[in-house]
Amino acid sequence: MVSIGYMLRRRCFAAGVVALLLLSIFTVLPLIPQASPQKSDALVLAVNPAPSTVPANGGEYGIVVVQIQNSTGFPVPAPADTPIILSSSKLEVGSVESTLTISKGASFAIAKFRSTTTPGVTAVTAAATGFTVGTSSITTIDPSSSPMKLVVQLSPKQLPPETNATGLVVVQLRDANGILARATDPILVSLSSLIPSIAKVDPSITIDAGQSFGQASFYTAFTPGTTKITASASGYAIGSDTLTIKGSIAAKLAVYSAPPQIPERAGANTSIVVQLQDANGVPVRAPNDIRVAITSSNTTVGSTEQSVVTIKSGDTDSLTRFNGRFAGTAQITATAQKYGSGFTDVNVVRAGLADTGRLAIYIVPPAVLPDDSAHRAVYVELRDANDRMVRASQDISVHLASSSTDIGSIDSNVIIPSGSTYGVATFYSTHAAGNTTITASAADFRTASTKMNVAGSVPTKISVDVVPNQLPSDGQVHHSLVLQLQADNGEPVNAPTDIVVTLSSSRTDIGGTDGTVVLQSGKPMAIVDFRSTLVAGTTTIFASASGYVPGSVDVKTVQPTPSTLAVIVSPSVLTADSQRYDAIVIQIQDASGVPAQARKDIPISISSSNPAVGVADSIVTLHAGESFVRAGFTTSSRLGTTTISALSSGFVGSSAKLSTIQYPLTADLSTNAVMINATNTVPLTLSVKSSGVPVSDATILWRATNGTIIKADESTDESGTATAEFRNNAATSAVVTAVISKTGFFTTSDSITIKTKALPLRLVLSSAPSILASAPTDISATVLSGSTPISNVTLNWTATHGSFARKAGATGTDGIGKAVFFSNDAGSVEIKVTASREGYNATLTSFTISVTTASAETATTQTSAGSPGFTFFGLDFFVLIGIIAVAVAAVGAVVFFMIRRRRRGASGGSDGEGFGEGDLGDILGEG
Repeated sequence: MVSIGYMLRRRCFAAGVVALLLLSIFTVLPLIPQASPQKSDALVLAVNPAPSTVPANGGEYGIVVVQIQNSTGFPVPAPADTPIILSSSKLEVGSVESTLTISKGASFAIAKFRSTTTPGVTAVTAAATGFTVGTSSITTIDPSSSPMKLVVQLSPKQLPPETNATGLVVVQLRDANGILARATDPILVSLSSLIPSIAKVDPSITIDAGQSFGQASFYTAFTPGTTKITASASGYAIGSDTLTIKGSIAAKLAVYSAPPQIPERAGANTSIVVQLQDANGVPVRAPNDIRVAITSSNTTVGSTEQSVVTIKSGDTDSLTRFNGRFAGTAQITATAQKYGSGFTDVNVVRAGLADTGRLAIYIVPPAVLPDDSAHRAVYVELRDANDRMVRASQDISVHLASSSTDIGSIDSNVIIPSGSTYGVATFYSTHAAGNTTITASAADFRTASTKMNVAGSVPTKISVDVVPNQLPSDGQVHHSLVLQLQADNGEPVNAPTDIVVTLSSSRTDIGGTDGTVVLQSGKPMAIVDFRSTLVAGTTTIFASASGYVPGSVDVKTVQPTPSTLAVIVSPSVLTADSQRYDAIVIQIQDASGVPAQARKDIPISISSSNPAVGVADSIVTLHAGESFVRAGFTTSSRLGTTTISALSSGFVGSSAKLSTIQYPLTADLSTNAVMINATNTVPLTLSVKSSGVPVSDATILWRATNGTIIKADESTDESGTATAEFRNNAATSAVVTAVISKTGFFTTSDSITIKTKALPLRLVLSSAPSILASAPTDISATVLSGSTPISNVTLNWTATHGSFARKAGATGTDGIGKAVFFSNDAGSVEIKVTASREGYNATLTSFTISVTTASAETATTQTSAGSPGFTFFGLDFFVLIGIIAVAVAAVGAVVFFMIRRRRRGASGGSDGEGFGEGDLGDILGEG
């Protein structure tokens, strides 16, 4: 039988082992480092084509911008080279590169897209492992081309047959779709008239670069009819427009004698006037020189001085003289090719002298044109009371007057010389058509009067035209408004006098003109400036003048194609990391936003409104045949927004916003222990991420309020991790901080607090317990922490009396410091030693030395650690106790697990029974 005491001892021992094991587990668990929670941020692939519309011409365009973003649309740098798979939904519209790589640290890359000749819309998709798929659409359309054809417009399209009357020829550039276009370089245009006899035209004009049209003049002659003005230039479709010179058509010759009778007297003659007329008898200007044959039916009676006369081009008539011989009648005939002949009779009669009678007036030709010229057309003849022609017995002064001087005026006096039967006065026409009464009076003769006809149409209204019918909304002055006077039937009429025309615009925000303009007398038209604005649209120009029906015309302004430089920024958010990004796209477009193709190289100036944020390439060139060009933007290290603007001569500039950002950094600083012993080292681990993605090459600055950072990484590795070690020799609390920075990222930091606890110090003093007076003795101070000697411990020695011949200020590497003490006085001396070191609890130990004379000398040695020392085989008592405790714990653990193992074996692997009585004894007995 086992005694009860033995059983109790066994149970107590087993319980102690279990308690010691549990205590060890709970002590170690807090020191095991815990994994910090990971933040999850889903990353997406954003597809942003720039531009999103390109020509459907089979061209290849680097436009597909693929960017890594977080769920909020914020750009994220690639943690490593990231392969992207790309696809197009409609290959008949266009295809995209199949793969693309976003380089490590970059947030985007650009892929190429190749269009077909089939316009349409296709979806481009980007995919990669671990990313949300992104997609966007690309549109391909027929491009708004550069100028392809010439359009000719004339104004006015109708003019009277006037010599060198001018009109406006406008040659305009249009693209293949008929949309107004600009010249990208100077264009030499040749002009021609189909029938130069109707109107001639300037031989050529130049349409300057940046302009959409050029202007020339046409010049009319005296030939009514229709001609075509044609414009041609190398590489452009020919254009033309029709011009009509509207007037009477010459049909016949009319012959007049003034006066129709002459006296049978030597030297007597009369004027024979041959006039070109239309079918209605209205005088017509000769389109060219017309040779007219003049014959007399009775040369015995008289004959003309010239057998042939010429009606010169632009004139309506020609004159010769008929010289009489004998009394009788002669018929005068005028003939010319293509015209009807004319006839008149001339009578040669006997005439007496007279100094009284009456006056007769002949108007030859009976009608003239309102051409502001002089006509010797008024003949005043003398007659007697029986209405027979008579000769003046003396010079007779005849007074003449016109009833309507606005139609024409006449010489106020004419002299009929003595012996002559008539006198000739000059009529001065104006530009007004109509009739005026010519009155002749002379002393002793009865007054005579007759109508003078100035043949022509009477203007009643003002017509307004605009050429070209589309003007560019470019803020420039265009010499394009044409004012014209017209008759009721629309026939153009020369202005009878200077006419003040008032002009106004219904939409001054679209364009306007001068408030007034003078339509000059005798002119069929006036050309007025129109000032367009930058606003496209339609405005109505009104023209009015006193006494005339007002006119109006709609003026349409458009933006010519290509007219605009569209600025596209993609990505619109860049990293503020002092790097250059090809993120600016400049595309030429028409007024509808349709992309166009450059006809020649176009230099484009680019500017950034905020250079502190970044600067763009100052000049780029859009090459001929291309619709857009890509430019670079170099960011600074500052955050902000700037406006990117593009300008080029002949184009409307535009702008777009661009922002720079820094990526956010998250830092997680951790350690496996937040409480350490002084002088111990603890590892530190720093994890750096941005939007959940590890960030490599980030610079780390380590700081500690106390203690020392050792073995510290200066930057993060590929996994975004950096490590360091921390040691604190003082029993203080330390805040360890890691400051993380990287270009293009916000600087961040993380901190952790590590507490340091002081270790215990144990001081053991050894010396002789008694010494002779005046005899030195060695004192040894051993400093331990546990069983480990501690060096560099500061020792402070004191004695109640006596002196130290030598004393160590600190322990050596063996943890021992020594002193030499002596006293000249007998008695008891208390020696005190204080041991202190950073990171350790200071301790004070004392002992007493008896100083005696020689007879009381003793050789015993006293040791002290606060009390007389106890040693066992050279070991301190407390050290011995600690060793025993550790050994017991180890043995207990071994016994426990062996019994457990035996029981499991005995029960077929069951672990159902505990540590029972007799187990420990059995195990110990086995040995």
